[in-house]
Amino acid sequence: MHRYPTAPLIRFQELGIYNYLVLADEEALRDVLVKSSYDFEKPKEVRAAIAGMVGHGLVTSEGSDHRALRLAIGSGFNIHSARMFYSVIWQEARDFLARLQQDVTTGSSHDAEVAGGIDVNNVFRKLFINIIGIRLVGDHWRGVSDGPKKVGDAFDKILEPSLGNIFSFAMYLAFPRWVSRIVSWSNKTTRRAAKDELHALFLSLVLLQQQDNAQKERKPSQPSLIYSMTQRHSYTADSITEQIMQDFTSFELLAFTLSWCCYELGYNPSFQAHLRREVKDALSTYREGSWTTMESLPLLNAFCLEVLRLHPIAPVTARQAIRDTTIADVKVPRGTGIILCPYAMARCRHIWGPRSNEFYPERWIVLDEHGQKKIDPTGGTSSKHASHPFLFGRRECLGKELVMAQMRCVVAAVTEQFSIELQGPPGDNPVGGMITIRLLNGMHVRLKKIN
Repeated sequence: MHRYPTAPLIRFQELGIYNYLVLADEEALRDVLVKSSYDFEKPKEVRAAIAGMVGHGLVTSEGSDHRALRLAIGSGFNIHSARMFYSVIWQEARDFLARLQQDVTTGSSHDAEVAGGIDVNNVFRKLFINIIGIRLVGDHWRGVSDGPKKVGDAFDKILEPSLGNIFSFAMYLAFPRWVSRIVSWSNKTTRRAAKDELHALFLSLVLLQQQDNAQKERKPSQPSLIYSMTQRHSYTADSITEQIMQDFTSFELLAFTLSWCCYELGYNPSFQAHLRREVKDALSTYREGSWTTMESLPLLNAFCLEVLRLHPIAPVTARQAIRDTTIADVKVPRGTGIILCPYAMARCRHIWGPRSNEFYPERWIVLDEHGQKKIDPTGGTSSKHASHPFLFGRRECLGKELVMAQMRCVVAAVTEQFSIELQGPPGDNPVGGMITIRLLNGMHVRLKKIN
């Protein structure tokens, strides 16, 4: 994109065989995500591989099935629903940090290879599993014995970027299903057992919710996906279970994002101090992380937007043209592969200026007519879609508002209570993963309690 700054599309070949088009400007993005969104689908091989690992749901649906499912569960992920959930996120974060402080003091959370520090990804994934469990499953999640460990261990077997899992995923994409079943049988057995374990756990919770609905004796204390879907008789217990399994994988994405939040705070201690002051001042007045408080803090929101710009949850995603169509007035034949790369577009100098590769949260802040700081959704560019970590249009991530709510609350809670220091130089930290993404070397930091 740096080489062809004015090109809406960039064509490249893989192995001299497969042709792909990379979307390189907003016009091309709008054509694929808004104007002609039904001309493009996720590649069927990718959908089959994902469904084989974590079941069939919104991510693997297309066409009328996708539209119906999105409509059915959309109300549980909109901004109103997310705002109702802030109090739960905040309380879970505060309780988790209180336990973490005890663990850090006694050494039980220390990484064996990094004295006095923690791996953010491994430690905080437990918090996000709990928060997501409450949001998806509702009151019954709290009754699951050692839920975060059971779910985390099972998903590790399914999603761990081991050679065996990567090989299996590649077999799904490159060969007919009968070949992948034979060649990767041993590795598939391990993943299948883990998937069956998760399916059995979540199915039992779906059946419990259906019993509650039938008896009409218990109303949930919080809205949840399992409650809203069991109210609709068009979905079977198995289909609800698989949707929950798909949505649960977001804990990996949130842990990945928090790892980069801690990296940027540790690498920029001056900004960390300013952010802590903003959070402490707000909490000294309101004393809790309500949505009105969290959404009103300019530094906190600018920080979250800048982390998502530089380290997007989905750095690259793919589509395929299912009919002859056009993108940016260019004819695109059926079967053409399409690449969307939020990571690359968020670092383009011709879009973001000379500081495109720098961590600079202030780009998201402007002054209103009263001289008060507020968020500029364009980040100083000509469009609010210059950064699109959740995509936009008809295929925008349904969980966007819930992700932002969790980022705001957890970053604010951590920053208020702890100072964050990087454990040695960051060095090279490759990204990998199966379906979700993670830092392969972890993100090791020191947390020091602030009195």
